[in-house]
Amino acid sequence: KVFYSTRNYNDRELSLKTKPKYFFHADLLPGMSDTFDSILHGVACPRVCSNVSIDDHDYSYFSLMYLISAFVRKPGGFDFLERAIKITTKEKVYNIIISDLTRKWSQAEVAGKLFMSVSSLKRKLAAEEVSFSKIYLDARMNQAIKLLRMGAGNISQVATMCGYDTPSYFIAIFKRHFKITPLSFMRTMNH
Repeated sequence: KVFYSTRNYNDRELSLKTKPKYFFHADLLPGMSDTFDSILHGVACPRVCSNVSIDDHDYSYFSLMYLISAFVRKPGGFDFLERAIKITTKEKVYNIIISDLTRKWSQAEVAGKLFMSVSSLKRKLAAEEVSFSKIYLDARMNQAIKLLRMGAGNISQVATMCGYDTPSYFIAIFKRHFKITPLSFMRTMNH
């Protein structure tokens, strides 16, 4: 459909602007907005969402939206696309935490980054059978293993890079998690 409008870009619609006052429009079915959010946020930029002339980036954006529309129209196509791009809440939380491990993340901060309440975050994580603290610990321990394998520093430095205030607490948590101390792990990596 082609509409004459001066409306701004709306996240609940796939809009392909061709001129400042014209855009192509397809209403999203219920539940589709979550599926397209990761793609839209990955390719959209402020320039696409404003009234500017079409450039190479806009053509890429239009092409992507055109390709996605083929999945939406075919029976079962939407389900395939949704499975291919849907990121779980657990993965979203993990990605936020791993982006800055030195920061002391709270559930409220992470929930805010995901534009949801703390209770919604807890409910979604419970549905995925995981807790916030488990994701937080996994992010820290995965980073610790990575840093120790790379030889990115001594145990004290790795503890700090993984968000721990004291090396002794880091060592205790690492040993409880992996059943080996960081020092023993480093020794096995060197042999």
